[in-house]
Amino acid sequence: MKNTIVVLSAVLVISFLISGCSKNRSAKLIGNVYTFQDDSLRFVAGFDQDSLFYTVKDMMNESLKVAFHKSKYKINQVNDSDYIVILETKPRFWETNTWEIVIDNNGRGLYSANSKRYFKLTDDKNVLK
Repeated sequence: MKNTIVVLSAVLVISFLISGCSKNRSAKLIGNVYTFQDDSLRFVAGFDQDSLFYTVKDMMNESLKVAFHKSKYKINQVNDSDYIVILETKPRFWETNTWEIVIDNNGRGLYSANSKRYFKLTDDKNVLK
């Protein structure tokens, strides 16, 4: 009986470690599009499998892109909710090639650590165009 309990406990611990519960949160970014909108601009961030698409649009003229950037990226996890997105190429309108983000608890958005902007998850993938 003791051996069975030890084996089951070991299996549970190993399963938990392999699944990497916090790893799943960063994986949830892939395939998602997030938007932040103020009075005049809409900021859109889309996470592809290996590329980040970042667009700034003029809200008065939706077809006018104020800025656009596409770059390969990697994600470094800081803790359970904080991540650093490292871009291969720096956007001309960013100061660095990194973006510190905090994924909210419900998974429906993320905060930009520096600007404190809240980017909402959207189902509309066309906002990147």
